[in-house]
Amino acid sequence: MDMETIITIENDDDHKRAMDRISELMTSTSPEDLARLDAQAREVEAYEAVRWPRTPATKAEIDEYLLEQRSVESGDTAGQQ
Repeated sequence: MDMETIITIENDDDHKRAMDRISELMTSTSPEDLARLDAQAREVEAYEAVRWPRTPATKAEIDEYLLEQRSVESGDTAGQQ
């Protein structure tokens, strides 16, 4: 497959190929390749939104995360007293 082809993503294998294509295109400075990079990135973004949808965190999850971060920042770790 040539560098001009935008990979349509229908499964995880296509996703991997598209991510590899993005890596290749990121080294280019040509306007055409940068346009391809943008198009391929949009295709990946659309696939990922369906494949791995994001759900908002609950207040309890946010509180738990913040408490964990506070513990890590203060040098505390589980099991140490």
